[in-house]
Amino acid sequence: MPNEVKEHMSNLPIILNSNVTDCHTWKGNLNGLYTARDGYHWLNRNDFSDNSTTTVTWSWLWHIPAPEKIKFFLWTALHKALPTKEMLSHRGMLQDNSCPRCNNNIETTIHCLRDCDVVKNVWKSVGYTNNMFYQGVDIYVWLQSGLDSPSTFLFMAAIWLIWCTRNKLCFNNEIVSQFSLRLQIENFALLLRACFLTQQMVTTTKLVKWNALGSTDMILNVDGSSIGNPGASGFGGLIRNSDGAWVHGFSGNIGFSNILHAELMALYHGLLLAWELNIKDLQCYSDSATAIKLITEPVDKWHHYAAIILTIKDIIARDWRVRISHTLREGNACADYLAKLGARNNEVLSIIASPPVGLNLLLLADASGTCFCR
Repeated sequence: MPNEVKEHMSNLPIILNSNVTDCHTWKGNLNGLYTARDGYHWLNRNDFSDNSTTTVTWSWLWHIPAPEKIKFFLWTALHKALPTKEMLSHRGMLQDNSCPRCNNNIETTIHCLRDCDVVKNVWKSVGYTNNMFYQGVDIYVWLQSGLDSPSTFLFMAAIWLIWCTRNKLCFNNEIVSQFSLRLQIENFALLLRACFLTQQMVTTTKLVKWNALGSTDMILNVDGSSIGNPGASGFGGLIRNSDGAWVHGFSGNIGFSNILHAELMALYHGLLLAWELNIKDLQCYSDSATAIKLITEPVDKWHHYAAIILTIKDIIARDWRVRISHTLREGNACADYLAKLGARNNEVLSIIASPPVGLNLLLLADASGTCFCR
C-alpha cells in the first residue's frame, strides 16, 4: 500500500458515537468498571510470568457450608500460613521445629493436619481408611478434595478439632484421648450438618413460550452467539407480527469477540432494521439481562462498548414506541438459530427476506404457542 494512502487512512477520524470521546477503556468485566478484584482476576487469567496462578482460585472456599472461623482457618492452611512449628522456626520465632505429638518429623502444615502418626489414627478412627486419602503432598489439592467429598462435614469437623487439640497440647500441655477426640469430631460433624446442610429444594418445571408478555405489537427477537466466548461471534434476530408470522430477519458476523458484544450488536441491528421498516410500535425481546441493563441504565463513559450502547439508546429515543424485555432462552429459539448462523458465516450483515428452511419448525412452534420446559 502506498505511503500516502496509509497516511491518509491514519488521519481519518473514527467516531462511533459523537457523545463518546476517545479514551482508554477497561474490558476486564461486563460492566466496564475497573476494580482491584477484577484486575486480580484478569491477571490470573493471563500468563505474565512463570509463577502464574491461573489454576488457583479461592472463591470456592468462601462458598463452602461452614462457620466463618473454619473458612478462615482453611484459607490460612491453604496459604501455608498456619503457625506450625516449621513455620515459626522459619521465621526465627522457635528453635525446635519438630512435631509436638510424634516428635519424629518436622511439623509442616500437611504433617500437622494429616501425616503425623497420631493424627492418622484419628482420621482412620472416623472412617478415612483408604490409603489414597494419605497420598500427595499438595495441601491445596488435598483440602479441596476433602471439602468437595460427600463427607465434607466430617472432614471439616476432623481437621478443625485436630488443629484445636494440637493447640491444647502446645499451650496447655493438655492431652485429649483418641476416643474423646473421635466423639467430639462425630458430634461436631452432626452439628455442622444440621446448621449448614441446605435442604434440596423441590424443583418446579417452568413453562416458557415465545412472546411471553402477549404483546400485540410487532415482535423483535434478538440474540448473540460466541463460540468459545471469546471466540468466533455473530448475532441474529427476526421481526414477526403478534401471530408469529415472519416479517424480516437478519444475521451477521463480528469476528473474534465476546458474547456481550454480540448481544449488543444484535440489539443495534434489530432496532435499526425495525426503524427502517417504519415500524412504530415494537416489543423487543433479548435473553441477555446484562445487555438490557446496559441500555436501560445510565452509560459509563469508560465502558468498552459505550459507543454501541449510546447508539442503541439514541435509536430507542426516536419517534416511536419501543419496549425492551427479557426472555428466557427457550422463548428465543429462532433468534438463537440466526445468531449461530451469523457466527458460522463471514457476512458482516445479511438481511433475510424469507426464513431459512431450518427455521421453519421453530417458527411454527412459536406461532402455535408451544410451551417449552425449563
